[in-house]
Amino acid sequence: MVKGMDIVYIYHDKIDEASHTSNSAVFPACDEAIQEIKNMMHIIVNEMNSTRAFITADHGFIYTYSPLREDSKVDKTSSDAKDVEVDRRYLITKKGAKPDFLLPVRFMDGKTDYEAFAPREYVRIKKKGGGLNFVHGGISLQEMVVPVLNFEYFRQSTQKYLNKKDELDTKPVEVDLVSSNRLISNIIFNLNFLQKDPVGGNRQSASYQVYFEDREKQKVSDINRIIADKESDDPKERAFRCKFNLKRKKYSRLNTYYLVIADESGLQQPVKEEFHINISIPTDDIDF
Repeated sequence: MVKGMDIVYIYHDKIDEASHTSNSAVFPACDEAIQEIKNMMHIIVNEMNSTRAFITADHGFIYTYSPLREDSKVDKTSSDAKDVEVDRRYLITKKGAKPDFLLPVRFMDGKTDYEAFAPREYVRIKKKGGGLNFVHGGISLQEMVVPVLNFEYFRQSTQKYLNKKDELDTKPVEVDLVSSNRLISNIIFNLNFLQKDPVGGNRQSASYQVYFEDREKQKVSDINRIIADKESDDPKERAFRCKFNLKRKKYSRLNTYYLVIADESGLQQPVKEEFHINISIPTDDIDF
């Protein structure tokens, strides 16, 4: 069907179909739709031999988990004789209607005998029947702004890929220890960490386990988890502070211990920082 075609259009309707089935099925359908579109891209590249695709949507939507209160609904108060089309998020009327509590919307540059109106924010227009939780057709950003993904596939053997390798290869963001002190003198202490780069472009989020171990690779502390998913360009907003608790045992100040920063996905080698532990009170004698 697609052989020899310059453009192939694929319509995916899982989310829209779920909205007509059950309000509670909408968000799970979003997750399923994303995964199905990812799988579809593999088919497009590997079986259709295509290298370019645009992924977008016809519109967004507003979804509300909880039942709507009456103050989240509004009556259309124009004359029914002037109404042409009424939905949850818009009203089209003949000229001259002035519905209360609805905003006028510029409609076809005014070159028409009709006028359009929409409720503010996430308010719905009262209408018989169900389907209040999932709505679209209004003027909110959620309904009007949609993503456009420009996908281009480069085979690794091509010069075009090699020229852009550093830019194209997706890598997890890294986390660095920023605390300068490498001597631990208390059982309970804090350390500061920094997510080196913001998430975005070819830098993706990552999760790390952070803990201490001895020379035999035996854990000597509890495990902290750092979810490095910050998108801010401000380093202060990509900082993490972790509280550690050492195990109750004797530590030798002559031995070397290691802070381990381990990527949970296994895509990166664990980073190890050397520390020394000098706790004056024998921890075996401490009664918590």
